[in-house]
Amino acid sequence: MAIRKTLIGLFVATLGILSAPADAKAISLSYLETDQAFKNLNVDLLFVAEGRIGSSNNSTYELDLHDDTGSTNFTVQKQQELTGSNYWQSGRVDAFTLAYDALTKIVTYKVGNQTLAYDYTSKFTQGVTDIFVRTRANNTNSSMTVKDLLLKDASGTKSIAETSSVSCTLSPNCTTWSKDANGNIFEDVKGGVQYLRIGDVSGSFSLTGNSIMSWTGKIPTQSNLAYQIKVGTTDDWKNQQSVPEPSATLGLTLGAIALGLKTRRRRQSV
Repeated sequence: MAIRKTLIGLFVATLGILSAPADAKAISLSYLETDQAFKNLNVDLLFVAEGRIGSSNNSTYELDLHDDTGSTNFTVQKQQELTGSNYWQSGRVDAFTLAYDALTKIVTYKVGNQTLAYDYTSKFTQGVTDIFVRTRANNTNSSMTVKDLLLKDASGTKSIAETSSVSCTLSPNCTTWSKDANGNIFEDVKGGVQYLRIGDVSGSFSLTGNSIMSWTGKIPTQSNLAYQIKVGTTDDWKNQQSVPEPSATLGLTLGAIALGLKTRRRRQSV
């Protein structure tokens, strides 16, 4: 009788696992205030979408999709000039859309009337889990803001009230170039960078939002005023993969029930 009650209890627990709805994991939001803090996360960076002013003579890109090939180097996959050297206007709101298809591995990035698309099939080894919205303002009296974010992924649609926004108030700028003991040159950004981390992203996604570049005086050029959307996976997500899935737990439970029934029959036949 005791064995029978135990088996019934296991069976009921198994039904609970089967009937329980799979909870859609909520995204997590947090901030990073330096590039070093981002590097410390050891992110496997899959791709980056960028928007920046470029230059006054249209000699450098203003939109691009690239992938990381090291701590300081990257390979540009697609780049695009916007319409005219004066496309960006101080204080104007510019909409963007970044989309990733988990099935085709195609990334699409749209700003204004320009759309960049690239097939990252050969570069993806795992899914996307984290999006980092990085804003940078290097010139004095300039600011960069990304706001009004709306994320759609496999778990649903989320409106994100948090913004990634930074202003540079230092003179002559917010960046110091230095050399370490080995003579390597590195960039120390002081107060001119902010990351908004969107964690626990699942499956395909689209991220829409608005960007605002503002400045007084001379127009900043190239990446002195820019935003980046960095997409990849982190060690946090990798560690979670060792946790058994509900289906695995279910299999163990059913196995225990079957073994218990078999043992009970043997005892009854003795």
